[in-house]
Amino acid sequence: MYLGGSRGEFPYEEGKHLVMVLEFHAYADESGGIDHPCCTVAGFIASPRQWKLFKAGWTDVLKRAHVCAFHATDFFSRASWQSSESPYHGWSEEKASRFQRELIDVFLRQHKNLHRANGAVDVNDYKQMSQDWKAIFTGAMLKWNVRSGQFSTKLSGTGKPSAPWFLCFIDFVQHMLVQARDGVVVHLTCDEKRDYAPLAQITWKNMKKHKAFGWQKMGDLTFADDETKPGLQLADAYANLLNHAIPRYGQGPATADRAAFLAALLKNGEPVYMHNAQTLEKRSQEITDAILKEIELHYENGE
Repeated sequence: MYLGGSRGEFPYEEGKHLVMVLEFHAYADESGGIDHPCCTVAGFIASPRQWKLFKAGWTDVLKRAHVCAFHATDFFSRASWQSSESPYHGWSEEKASRFQRELIDVFLRQHKNLHRANGAVDVNDYKQMSQDWKAIFTGAMLKWNVRSGQFSTKLSGTGKPSAPWFLCFIDFVQHMLVQARDGVVVHLTCDEKRDYAPLAQITWKNMKKHKAFGWQKMGDLTFADDETKPGLQLADAYANLLNHAIPRYGQGPATADRAAFLAALLKNGEPVYMHNAQTLEKRSQEITDAILKEIELHYENGE
């Protein structure tokens, strides 16, 4: 039961002791998909106070530039500026550079307290996996049973084999939870994705139900319009820039503006997680080994 508190802190009773829990918030967005070479989910985690400071600075820069919300695709695609619908219509490169520097400065003022998290996958390598493994990687559970001496396995749930986004989402959540120290509850907000939200909620709940690593730190999962959440706009920039920067996927050298923005976002130095054929095979083997271990224990216990 919520009992009050401030700055994201609230107490609850655990036995006879009063325990203080600190709430953090994470924002995530995706870039790429099944028809792209790479898919990425990326974002940041911080305390409510840090997000409040970030929001104040970020929205001030946007307001002075008369931009409603920052979307990386719109900003870095100079051809789109020719449209009168573009918030950057008529901008000079000098004005764009100044605008970008101001956004970067807002991030750098908070960067020590805005911790990165991401998940990414080589889509071509992902496509080479079997349909069952793609289902497992995107949320389905592999279950086994022994009846009358007969061993069998089956999938629980369907996952979303056509959406590597969910593999990246699961990796992002695990990376996010690693960033959060013990005793912290993390609430995650993702950009609105009408097709993804229902299964993402199921995946989030299943990670809690099956006690995935760090599940005690998992709070609420919500979806919101990025135009109302500067944290989602920052996540959008990180996911977009990361997807363009991963070696061999970029279409030629990174432009100077993209390179400068990404360099700032990578300032904290946490690793970038990227699945390829080797790591996907390793994960499938780890899952198989874990099930074989369960079966071994089953027979050792004479069940």
